[in-house]
Amino acid sequence: MRRKSQARSVVVFTIALLLAAPVALTSSAQAAPPRVARDPAVITNWDAIAVRTIIVEGLKPPPVAQLYLGFVSAAMYNAVVTIDGRFSPYVEQPRPHRHASPEAAAATAAYRLLGHYFPASAGALAADYQASLAQIPDSAAKRRGIRVGEAAARAIVRLREGDGRDAAITLDVTPGPGVWRPTPPAFAPMLAPGWGSSGRSCWPPRPSSDSPGRTG
Repeated sequence: MRRKSQARSVVVFTIALLLAAPVALTSSAQAAPPRVARDPAVITNWDAIAVRTIIVEGLKPPPVAQLYLGFVSAAMYNAVVTIDGRFSPYVEQPRPHRHASPEAAAATAAYRLLGHYFPASAGALAADYQASLAQIPDSAAKRRGIRVGEAAARAIVRLREGDGRDAAITLDVTPGPGVWRPTPPAFAPMLAPGWGSSGRSCWPPRPSSDSPGRTG
């Protein structure tokens, strides 16, 4: 759980840095795209909206909530780096041919992904989304950013289809020492037993033992 939280924090921090960074200079052979103000607050705002939607309104317990929060972070990351172009996206998607608003892309990616998994929160999410878009001047870049964000959300949803997180798993074991069983006083069933393997599928391959990037 700690590793998941640290990795998610790195993703959110990376997106914020990308939005805070100045627009990269183009070569003299290229026309400079219109400069659009970048505000990393859109990331932290939608991170808070995701927590409210998933945990407070969706009532997802911590192991399950962490995976959905990771989906939101991945969608926003994908949207921003697809526009920025300096980093590899989590999932490949078409890049916009012209400048697009990363704020509109990030907000749209989070909005569409949360709306897909938590339709009961559609009203609150729509209000949050309109508030986010209202802070971005109307322009072609804004419209392109919205399209990029929609594509990013679809890419993450498509990637996670059939990952087994909702599979029915029963406790078919013989009781004995060291074997888990429901405990008093609630004798509650297992909490999200299939989410360990589902969550691990989000991680990239670990470095080999002789890799310079491996520390432990």
